[in-house]
Amino acid sequence: MGAITLAVENSFDEVIISASRRAKKLQEAPSAVSVITAKQVTESGGSLSPLRALINTPGVELQQQTGQRVNIALRGSSGVFSTSVFPMLDYRSLIYPGLEFFDSQNSPINQIDVERVEVVLGPSSALYGPDVTSGVVHFISKDPFKHPGTRAELIYGERNTFKVAVRHGGHNTNETFGYKINAR
Repeated sequence: MGAITLAVENSFDEVIISASRRAKKLQEAPSAVSVITAKQVTESGGSLSPLRALINTPGVELQQQTGQRVNIALRGSSGVFSTSVFPMLDYRSLIYPGLEFFDSQNSPINQIDVERVEVVLGPSSALYGPDVTSGVVHFISKDPFKHPGTRAELIYGERNTFKVAVRHGGHNTNETFGYKINAR
């Protein structure tokens, strides 16, 4: 008599978020949280700017300030240069100190190094610091232990639009030291 085995494929990955500074499942988050994966960033036209991936996120508004500079507004909170949104990259602020200004054009966010983007809406985002009243947009980069290797991106378009981005990550053989280099 033979045994019958049932193989079930799960096409959904478990999504872990850090909206409350502790990892938990998305369904257990106490806030309105949206998670955008690296694949969604790439498919959204994120090659020009990873911020473009936020266009269809509920509660998020992108304001085009100049040809390349974009400001983020959550739930209608906006200003010409200042923002009550707290953009972060790997738990570090992307706002210029003292100016309350997010310069998306010169930020260190590199599309080929983005693992996911977490958007936390509402007052619970105040856990991240003063004046963070409307929300947090947290860009989380790829871990060099999980994503070693070199990747390059070359973009050329109309009106001599030209962009080059390179990412190299790696670690030692004992996996006690990891590094990565980004350039664009």
